[in-house]
This record gives sequence, C-alpha cells and structure tokens, in this order.
Amino acid sequence: MKRIFIVVFGLLLAVGLGFVTWQSMENVPVAEIPVIDYSDIDKPAVDEIRSRLSELEKNPSSGEAWGNLAISLQLHGAFETAQKCFTEARRLNPENFRWSYLAALGLIDEGFPGVSSLLEKAKAQNPTYVPLLVHLGEAYIAEDQPDKARQSFEAALKLQPASIPADFGLAKVDRMQKNYDKVITRLRGIISKDSEIYEVLQMYIDVLNTIGETEKLKEAESLYQTILAQKTGSVELPDEVRTTYESQGLSKYWRYQNGLRHMEYGRYREAITEFQAGLEIKEDAELLHKLAICYLTLGEKEEALKNVQRAAFVMPERSRYVSDYGSLLAETDPAAGEESMKQALGQESSDKFVVLNYLNFLKKQNRWADILKLLRDSYEDNKDIPFFRSNFAWYASVAPDAKGRSPIEALGVVNYILRKESALRTDVYDIFAAVYAANGNFERATYYSALSIAAAKASRNLALVERLEQRHALYESGKPYRLEPKGKKAIL
Repeated sequence: MKRIFIVVFGLLLAVGLGFVTWQSMENVPVAEIPVIDYSDIDKPAVDEIRSRLSELEKNPSSGEAWGNLAISLQLHGAFETAQKCFTEARRLNPENFRWSYLAALGLIDEGFPGVSSLLEKAKAQNPTYVPLLVHLGEAYIAEDQPDKARQSFEAALKLQPASIPADFGLAKVDRMQKNYDKVITRLRGIISKDSEIYEVLQMYIDVLNTIGETEKLKEAESLYQTILAQKTGSVELPDEVRTTYESQGLSKYWRYQNGLRHMEYGRYREAITEFQAGLEIKEDAELLHKLAICYLTLGEKEEALKNVQRAAFVMPERSRYVSDYGSLLAETDPAAGEESMKQALGQESSDKFVVLNYLNFLKKQNRWADILKLLRDSYEDNKDIPFFRSNFAWYASVAPDAKGRSPIEALGVVNYILRKESALRTDVYDIFAAVYAANGNFERATYYSALSIAAAKASRNLALVERLEQRHALYESGKPYRLEPKGKKAIL
C-alpha cells in the first residue's frame, strides 16, 4: 500500500523552522528490553540499532529511547520487534503522537488492515498534522469507509489547501462513489499543478476510459507513456524529450521524496544529500526550504539562512519561505528580518507558522503591545481556526505588560468558543482558566484549571501537571497568572 507521493513532513516547523523535542518519563515500570535478531538486518544498519539499544539499556523508562529504537528497527525491516517497541513508547510517553503515527505507517507499509484506529489516536493528540490526516484518509479507503476518508482528506485540505496528496485522496473517494465528473475535475486540477505524478495520470486514464472520453484519452496516454518511460528507462525517448524531463521531470521528484523519508527518521545528512542532488537537476524552492530545515536542525545556521534566502528569492509569493528567511535573518539584522516577516504576514495572515515566526520575534524583544495587535488581527481574520483563537485569548490574558493584555477581548473569545463548540478540546481548559482569572472570576478559573490538571494527569504528563498545579494555586489565592518578560526566569 505504499504511495509514492504521500508526503510525510517532518515535525520540524512547530515554531518557524524549529523542531519538536521528545519528553521521557521516569520511575515507571517498563517492559523487558527486546532481544534483537540481527540475522535478517543489513550489516550497515546493525551498528545504528545497537547504538539505539545501548541508549535504551541506559534509560529503560524513557519513552523516547523506546521510540528511537522502534524507528531504527522499522526502517531496517525488523517490523514485529519495532511494533512492540512502539507500544512501549506510547505507554511511557503517551503525549507524543509520533509513536502511534509511525507505528501506523509501518502497518500501512506492510499491508496490514485496521490501522485507522491507531491513526485516530495520533490524530487526537495532533489534529492539525496534515500528513497524518492524509494517511488516515488512505487507511479509511483501504477499509472501505469512503465517508470517513472524505472527512479526513477535507480536513487536510482545509489546513493546507495546496496539498496534492489530500486532493488526490478526495479524487480516490469520488471514484469509489462513482462521482466521475468530480474525479475528472479534481485530477485536472492536480495535473495543472504537477503533471509528473504517474499515479494521478493513470487514474485519469482509467476514469476517461470508464466514461468514454476518447479524445482526452489520447492526450493523457501520450503524457503518461512519456513520464513512465522517464521513470523506468524502459522506452527510448527522443533526445529533446529526454533533455526536458531530465532537467524538469521525475528525477527531482524522487530525490525530494527520498529526502523527506530521511528527514522523518532523523537522518538529516542523508536528506541533505538527496535534496542537493535534486537541486542539481533544477533549482526548486521547496527543496531549498527543506534543505534549510535540515541545516538548522543540525545547528548550521549560516547554511540554513543561505538556503531559505534562496527559497524566498525563487518563490517570493510563498509566504512561509519569506517568513522563515526573516526569522533567521533577524538574529543578525533585526530590522531587516522583521521587514521580511511583515511582508510574509501581508501575503498570508492565515499561515500559523508565519504568525508564530513574528510572534516569537516580538516576544524576544518584549513588545507585548505589538503581540496583542498581531494576535488580534490574526484572530479577526481566522476566527474559525482554533490556533488563532487560543493564542489571542491566552496572550491577551497572561502578557506581563498591561499594554499587551485585553482581558475583556479574551473573554469574548471564550464566549465565542462556547457558542461555537458543542464539545471542548482538553487543551483549551488551561486557556479558559487564565482568561477567567484575568477577568477576576476565580471560581471559573479554578474550575477549568482543575479540568486541565485532570487531563494532564490522564496523559501522564508529569511536568505539565506540576506547572498547572502552580497556576491553580495562584487562582485559589485570587491571583491571575502572568508570563515573565524575556530575560527573566519564567513561571511557565
């Protein structure tokens, strides 16, 4: 069930070009450390797995150590043992959705049915991660549940309207339900963006055959045969056609996919090699951006800045590239970096990563009044997106500078959420508590604070429980919670 172009984005953009770190739990009874049979594992991979195993033996109560071992085992074909390690990683480190998600990917790759329940668990922890939603849609297709598949693909497209995998997923659902006109329209839209995805062309041909569109079929089959020949090398192409496809065709696409796979498993040097090979074929903004992420993750900020600057130059209309360039540039030239981040906001105010880049820049400078304006404007433009509602309500309540607070507006956001949502997500409890405390309603503050503590305890996130209990004590004593300005020890 492998699908060539289901793009698995690394969890590297939580804050601009940042990346997600993992937490571990201590003093929790753990499973027996596995005995690994290396006989079926390629020799170059053995040292990597032994290193992961050694880390686990040193810290057997670490969910991260179990998860890292599972990733290496799954990557190198020890599927059954990997699944057992993922199970232990989820038990010890349940707040990290990666363990459910990556375990499910292994089940998909091995052709196992019934992975949707595992992906639903991961989705409950990270409902806005687009690759997860796409994989969930694919899982529901495999389980012959087209309505649920459609919901998942539509959710992915709402978060990322340019997602070709999600768009193609909806085409598959429409085909299952014999909505051929919708299939044709959707596939034509995808081909207009990227005519080199042979699965899309193959479905296009199949559907044209089904509905008897003979003229369009000739054109589609010609394009398909050309691309398939380039992929397999099985057909001799005219020199001018081969030159075109070698410079602009599938080779770049395969390099990009290989790089993404390396990124997902933390092999950033290997990813850099693939992305650079793709760039030798043709300069591409997305390849440059991913290359910048790899360099930044490895701590090589100069290389990261150089590549994200090139990405912004190649595709200046892509707001995230411009914003990420500004975020890195601001470390050495704050004024110029801020100008780039503002430009990106003007292009796309609904991209949360663009907003986060500028938010974090302003926080470093303790510009809380500007933060309030930024988040107010973002909320007004994107009221139905939880990210923007939550951030505006939170900072308008807990900013350390009175000029950055607006408790009445924050309460208005809470009331809007209560009217809008029939069931609250657990992550809003802490925000609601802070908002009510900022407005002097400590009875409601302690009520929602207690709910947030209960949710954190249920997920066994002990560090979060400790922070929430400190806030709860403030509310019980009739005091609101405040962030500390940058440069001072934070309560959070």
